[in-house]
Amino acid sequence: MKTFLSLQVIECLKENKRQLTQRCHQRIFKLQEVEMVDPELDYQLMRVCKHMIRRFCTDSEGKNVLQCLKQNKNSELMDPKCKQMITKRQITQNTDYRLNPVLRKACKADIPKFCQPILNKATADSELEGQVISCLKLKYADQVAPAEGFSDLAMQVMTSPSKNYILTVIGGGVALLFVMGLICGRFTKRLTQELKDR
Repeated sequence: MKTFLSLQVIECLKENKRQLTQRCHQRIFKLQEVEMVDPELDYQLMRVCKHMIRRFCTDSEGKNVLQCLKQNKNSELMDPKCKQMITKRQITQNTDYRLNPVLRKACKADIPKFCQPILNKATADSELEGQVISCLKLKYADQVAPAEGFSDLAMQVMTSPSKNYILTVIGGGVALLFVMGLICGRFTKRLTQELKDR
């Protein structure tokens, strides 16, 4: 069992990872990688959030504890110290996709497909400093980029999984404009006729 002092030292090393020697940095990175896959091994998280885990995550498996805490982070009942610890872990997860098991699993096929040049440069024990996550964000932004013209917009609508909904909303809007035009036209015609009759 780790002592409270050793937990504080490890947490300090995690927070100051960029200033560490390469060897120490690599060890801390490997430790974080293990802790993110199995948060029960993250003694500091388990200690600080012990009561919140009991409150919110009793049904969660050990490896899903951090995910459960993240989902309940903004609850009014969340302990501020635990919330701060969850935020620290989320920041850590954004430094390297290997520290984010949920992202790693969800993007398993996309990471090598779109970000292979970054993976080729990396070594197993070196941190990627958010490069893969940035690569994925850029690829996502390319896919949802705004249309440059009407033909691009039409193509995006027709290939969208929400095509039926979008076309229904557009059709409803056109129908509403048509009905409003009819009503305004009749009103204008009647008003014009009354003015002539005077």
